[in-house]
Amino acid sequence: MSVRCRLCRHEIHDADVRVCCRCGWVMDKWCAENHRPWCPRLGAESWLGAVEI
Repeated sequence: MSVRCRLCRHEIHDADVRVCCRCGWVMDKWCAENHRPWCPRLGAESWLGAVEI
């Protein structure tokens, strides 16, 4: 089953590349690294995510 990355909207076909964050976002592993600092649940810069959403 393929899903779309929540950050870049790229379609992810391979389950090995897919990362599920604790905040509920599904991303590829490259976008997950960029997401980590401003994750709404885990990041130090989480206020940025709140402003964007």
